[in-house]
Amino acid sequence: MSLFRFPLILALIGCCATLSAQEEPSLKVVRTLEMPQKSGEYDSPLVAFSPDGKRLAASWKEQIVVYNVETGKPQARIPLPEDATSLGFLSRGGNVYAYVDGNLATWDAATGKLLSSAPLELLSLHLDFSPQGDLVALCHRGTLDRTSEHAVVEIRDAKTGKSLRQVELMQATTPGPVQFHPADGSTLAVDIGEAMVVLKTADLTEVITLETDPKDLAYSPDGKRVASADFSGYLNVWDVDQGTRAPGFTQEDLFGMDTNRSLNAVAFSPDGKLVVIVGRRRGGDDKYNRLLVMYDIEQKGKVVLSVDDESLNDFRTVDFSPDGTLLATTGDDEPGVTLWDVSTLVGKPINPLPGNSQPATSTPARPAPASPPAIVDRKWTSADGNFTVTARYVQQNATHVQIKRADGSLLAIPKEQLSAADRAYLVRMAK
Repeated sequence: MSLFRFPLILALIGCCATLSAQEEPSLKVVRTLEMPQKSGEYDSPLVAFSPDGKRLAASWKEQIVVYNVETGKPQARIPLPEDATSLGFLSRGGNVYAYVDGNLATWDAATGKLLSSAPLELLSLHLDFSPQGDLVALCHRGTLDRTSEHAVVEIRDAKTGKSLRQVELMQATTPGPVQFHPADGSTLAVDIGEAMVVLKTADLTEVITLETDPKDLAYSPDGKRVASADFSGYLNVWDVDQGTRAPGFTQEDLFGMDTNRSLNAVAFSPDGKLVVIVGRRRGGDDKYNRLLVMYDIEQKGKVVLSVDDESLNDFRTVDFSPDGTLLATTGDDEPGVTLWDVSTLVGKPINPLPGNSQPATSTPARPAPASPPAIVDRKWTSADGNFTVTARYVQQNATHVQIKRADGSLLAIPKEQLSAADRAYLVRMAK
């Protein structure tokens, strides 16, 4: 669950440079979603886009605010008894969920009406819902009455709350972020302190352990790669099946001898071709620059865009909109969520939003890729003709295609079950 920023060698060797007057920055602030302050201070909020990209939820200072992304105006304000520790949208229906005050609660995103509240009473909880919305994965330290010395990973039925299976990770003492395989939910990536482990959802057996010290982690949309932003200031990107770093993503490739960074968050673009990290970097005179760097995975870690300018504030969170045209970021003591236009990097137009259009210190490093085929609603049929579903293509991997129905619900369908016409359509979408 989780937002974003980005001259090239500058971010890597710690030098400073100035854009010439002729250079036209491509990264612009579309809008800042301002948040009311409380007690004279600002917090860095949790943020999440809705599955359709029309809403953005932000949680901070004992409240959740749901914004209309197009207008920038709040649609719903939800008071909380204390700060939330997890925030997101359910894939089915697009309702908001949060873990707060020992309860997992859901609200109607349009009205802010409380829909459900289930007591969990778990310590140091991190959670994520499966792509189908039927399961919830929890990483915690046990209950108030029965504390565990190690991190516990647990799978529950999302509807009933019934615990289905759990495992105590003996090598982990501190619970960390957990994330389902975005395409089919078949595996989980879990931060276990000084490493990241990938588990099978079906039985919670280990697939692979990756050496890292993650502060934040992210799966690529197809689940083939997983990335971590480390406490040591490094970005790691692995091929999950091979257990090896993606080409160009060793620490030496990306950063050389530079260790003057502190990273806070990492995110993949919806097409899985880009990965972005945010944090801060020590500049001259012991001052800090806020830091956002975006890398092209297919071009072996080539820097696509960066923000590396002097600021009192770190970038704290980052996330892409579902269509990849917007990047959302927050920072320390900044009074809101900043939306950045990154549409030129994904080859898609963006509908201008009302508000600011302020350039950032940023330079594009490659031409925009060609636009993908148009994504429209279509009838998906099975090879045997037993089912027909009208839905919109979302993404695919080697075995499944994910589609979204008009009600916002997501379906993951094995490709082998689809008609020949649908499989031919998927081949065109993959180009």
